[in-house]
Amino acid sequence: MTPADGKQKGCTPRMDSRWTRISRAVIATGAIAWAPANTSAMLVDSAQIRAASRIPAPMASMTYLDASTAHGASFRARAVGRLRSSCGRTNRLGSHRLNMSSMPHADLAVRLDTPLVSSSTIRRPTTLAALKCIGGILISDVVKVAIVAFVLAFSMSILSRASLLDAPLPSGVAKLVGAASFPFRKAASACTLCYRWARGHMLRTADKAGGVAATAHGPAIPMKFDGEGGWGVCALQSKEEVGRSSYTKYEFALPDGNNVLPLSLGQQVSLCCLDNNDSVVQGDFFPYSSRHERGKFSLLLPKGADVEKNGELLGSDRANLARALTTDINEGDEVAIKLGKTHLEYRGQYLPVNEMVFLASGMGIVPVLEEIKAVLPTGSSSVELASVVWFDENVKNFDIADKQLEAEYKKYPSKLAVTCIDNELTKDNPDIEDSVPNFSPGIMAVVSGPTSFAQRAKRYLVDRGYPKDCICVLP
Repeated sequence: MTPADGKQKGCTPRMDSRWTRISRAVIATGAIAWAPANTSAMLVDSAQIRAASRIPAPMASMTYLDASTAHGASFRARAVGRLRSSCGRTNRLGSHRLNMSSMPHADLAVRLDTPLVSSSTIRRPTTLAALKCIGGILISDVVKVAIVAFVLAFSMSILSRASLLDAPLPSGVAKLVGAASFPFRKAASACTLCYRWARGHMLRTADKAGGVAATAHGPAIPMKFDGEGGWGVCALQSKEEVGRSSYTKYEFALPDGNNVLPLSLGQQVSLCCLDNNDSVVQGDFFPYSSRHERGKFSLLLPKGADVEKNGELLGSDRANLARALTTDINEGDEVAIKLGKTHLEYRGQYLPVNEMVFLASGMGIVPVLEEIKAVLPTGSSSVELASVVWFDENVKNFDIADKQLEAEYKKYPSKLAVTCIDNELTKDNPDIEDSVPNFSPGIMAVVSGPTSFAQRAKRYLVDRGYPKDCICVLP
């Protein structure tokens, strides 16, 4: 601002004397100056100066002073500050009593266009400093309190269960321990619920992201079955044992990499081929892979070529096809395929279906797994709860779907319950009683497994009060 501007706007023009520059720097920077060892230091109370001058406090203040010459008699500083001067107010710095004769002269310059401290002068924290910082956090009172609270909660939990004692706790002590540990149990339960919710949300989001990524390669193309009798062609791609189980996964390639099988929920595929005796073998199966799998699909079949043994699980037709795939069909050989029948059907009168109960045995878990994936996502169906009870006397056979079921449970911990029982279905098994809910309108039961198991499971459900038209039996 020029003197002429000051007169026009009614403001007192600024002076350019050395004391005015010193005063500006003092007010803008908090009035702290550091001198070398052989020079006296100067400290001026900026609050007193502002009070005398009636100038508002600076919006930002920072000072960096450095020794300049060999004598150290003068200092040069760079300061970042902002000085406001209101119109119509007189600068009263001159009226404040200061002993100027005792102050060392300095040449201060206020620079607004350069950084206060260059990046080369900033010291990076060392590893030792970082370790000291972490150590300080670990020994802080907050961490100590958290550790003590955890130890107390853990100790009370152990005492409440009396797992370390030969005799049960006295009633008074048990009540005291239970009351003292109640807040900690509630906090632990709340943390567990929050963790499960966050984990499920992230997994569901990852599923959606995977679907979006799949569409980036182009839209899925439903496979065409334009051969005689509605048949198409696929080729056996690989045979792979599934974990420790007694089952083998057979993977087939579709004609196009973007082909998908246009299957509805609960629909089978029919396979047909010639064995080494030129006999036609054919069977219907539920795909082991997802209905939305591109370019391929897979089946799950028992190991071995024993038709009689596998016939108890699959039936004679499917057991013959399993034998042919095991001994006669090699990788790269073509197999005829077409869409089979749909078996998932609800004939009950209680609509909508808001809960589903699945009873499966052995490889009967295959269609159940696909149905769970279809009905649990929010907005995909009216189903709000699903319970799976899976039977197999051979614990190793749980390898065929335990990871998939666990993944679905992690996505929907509040909607899915899974129980694996290494025993037969009986009425007096408390695990089954607890896992299968009592019937109420809106519940649909699905039974999947060998014929003998399906008959027992249906009788069990009827005895539990399930109407026959609310029970669907998958082959």
